[in-house]
Amino acid sequence: MFAVIKKNYFTNGSYALVYMHHFFRNIASATMYIFTGAYFLKLGMPLHYVLLFYGLEFGLRGLMCPFGLVCMSKLGLLRSQFISVIFLILFFVGISFSDHSIWIGFFSLILASISGGIYYPFADIIEAFYIEEDHNRAKQISLGIILSSLGRIFGATVVGFLLANFGGFDAVLLFVIISLILSVLPLYGLNEKTESFSYKRSSEVFRILSDEDFKPMWKPFLGEQLTIIVKSVMVPIFIYTVVGEFDDLGYLIAFSLIAEKVLTLAAGHYTDKWGAKRTIKKSMVAYWCSMGFYALFAKTPLSVFFAESFHKTVSNVYSSAFRSSMHMYAREKYPGRVLLFGSGWQMALCFGELFVLPLYGLLAYFIGTDVFYVSFVFAALGMAVVYDYCRKALKD
Repeated sequence: MFAVIKKNYFTNGSYALVYMHHFFRNIASATMYIFTGAYFLKLGMPLHYVLLFYGLEFGLRGLMCPFGLVCMSKLGLLRSQFISVIFLILFFVGISFSDHSIWIGFFSLILASISGGIYYPFADIIEAFYIEEDHNRAKQISLGIILSSLGRIFGATVVGFLLANFGGFDAVLLFVIISLILSVLPLYGLNEKTESFSYKRSSEVFRILSDEDFKPMWKPFLGEQLTIIVKSVMVPIFIYTVVGEFDDLGYLIAFSLIAEKVLTLAAGHYTDKWGAKRTIKKSMVAYWCSMGFYALFAKTPLSVFFAESFHKTVSNVYSSAFRSSMHMYAREKYPGRVLLFGSGWQMALCFGELFVLPLYGLLAYFIGTDVFYVSFVFAALGMAVVYDYCRKALKD
């Protein structure tokens, strides 16, 4: 059994370090996306402003991605990630002062955007650098997704407890700083990866968006961002409106994340067996069902638990297949320029969020929390857009 696990998931010693990085970094991710919006709601910010907050953060992050690629090119992958962590810590410092002035927290998003512009192009393609084989790629990506979720479980539980019992973000700040420092340490055990192209100007990154190899990717990336908005922004805020307490929010999301772990690991195996196209097709149908379950039945903490467990499982199955196919595409179409592809990937997602989240904010101004149900429909349509691309572009 252990020999099979080692063969499938730990063929290269770098894999464990990548998994550890995912775990610790996603503790901070849980804090930012699960609790920041709920914290602003508690401080009195209207829902439509919270959604505009996230839209602006995504838009600024997209604009910062070229800067992040230049930073990685000049300083190296690993040192640039340390800089990303510093900016993210400064973001959380700003959030910790939001109870004095909500505008401090609002403007601190610029720091989060700089951090994300450096980090996410690297995070999107980290497996493309450090997972060498293709036949077990989805298995290994699925394990990375699971450990990312375990980081969110731990983060959601601890941060929910700290916010509920200490009120402000001060205790959370110390916890997040420790987690972010621990997230950088595994990266220093990895071999520094270099690319044959040196990126000296941000304009090089913007040109990729009209590149003939990248143009077809706008469709799946813009479809994917509709699902990302729901997973990262809309669902945590929706759950908070149902349960009403930070500790309940943390525990509920943590338990729902635990509920989908084994299924996600199994999904990586079947993605390698079935291929990305078939897996995404099955995920699309299941995703429609999960969004329908959310819209119709998620009215109490227990029903939200089941809805979020279902949603997370389907999302992770889909993500392992989608990321696997995108990594192989990047290595095929952008040999030696994988980071450039990762930057274009993140920019396409961010600019999609910049368009859609203000739209949700406008709808929230007029229809209030019913905007959550609109977002569920859009997410289901986004999954269909991704599948339509994969149906035509991916091999069986």
